Amino acid sequence: MAKAGATRSSQNLSLLVLLSYLGTKILADTHSLSCNFIVRSHPKAGEHWCEGQCSVDGVPFLQYSNQGKEVNATKGCADLYPKLKDIGEELRTLLLHMEKEAVLTRDYHNLQGTMVSQYKPGQLIDASWNFTIDEKYSFCFIRYNQNNKKWEVINYNATGILEQWENNAELAQDLATLSMGDSDHCLKEILKHKKETPGLLQRVPKDLTGE
Repeated sequence: MAKAGATRSSQNLSLLVLLSYLGTKILADTHSLSCNFIVRSHPKAGEHWCEGQCSVDGVPFLQYSNQGKEVNATKGCADLYPKLKDIGEELRTLLLHMEKEAVLTRDYHNLQGTMVSQYKPGQLIDASWNFTIDEKYSFCFIRYNQNNKKWEVINYNATGILEQWENNAELAQDLATLSMGDSDHCLKEILKHKKETPGLLQRVPKDLTGE
């Protein structure tokens, strides 16, 4: 019980630090696109190895898993789902590699993640990725450096596993492309069509998990 309480406290602290950082970036005219997802190294019967939900300004527009998607938005975001699925597959491969290298035990592992991209008219102002593995190891990628192709890392309690992430140049680039490129295009399309079609994002997509 004490261990579970400590884990929850650590997660809460991680979230508060992330929100505090993001809060300094929020302006009255900003909009955000966020995606919450989970990746499973060894899904059990009936589980997806990847599933998630994306929102614009807190309103869901995409519910997805590795087996399909439900979209409540514009066709301008059609490319977002395959990119999210590719990232999910890349993250799952990394989990399995960490098992192979004995960084993680050979067991059932969950990776929970949140991508947040924030914009004001015509400009990306922030992009970040927050990760938690097995509700135990937490870290955050912020401020992608275009010159050295690396993210600045906030290490909450992931000492011992971060090397697998910090030195993965391909993953760093893919995360940057999704959060700073694909998300930008998608958000602009949604905001454009939202003005043309009031109520576009009012219906919450069907939950693919069945919950």
